[in-house]
Amino acid sequence: MKSALEELAHSNFSPEGRRYKGDSLYKKAVSKDLESEKRLRDRLDEEQIRLLNEYCDTQNELDYLSDIDNFVYGFVSGVRIMIEVFQDSSPITGARILDD
Repeated sequence: MKSALEELAHSNFSPEGRRYKGDSLYKKAVSKDLESEKRLRDRLDEEQIRLLNEYCDTQNELDYLSDIDNFVYGFVSGVRIMIEVFQDSSPITGARILDD
């Protein structure tokens, strides 16, 4: 098995492109969302569809930027936790005495 860094270097490791089981709650929600959008589009005229497309494009861009920000925040938080763990040289005994 390759290390996580090797997998990342070979583009085999990515926070994107996750697959979901056919019966997952996420996949069911996506299906419901797509069906709702189809029903809405069926009721709109061309100008309203253009406006809806513009709205969806803007929302997708906001979601993308938010996803990047959340990924970076989570990654940095995880690294900070790892640094704290490695700086703490006390043995893991189950009980700890906390400093004031």
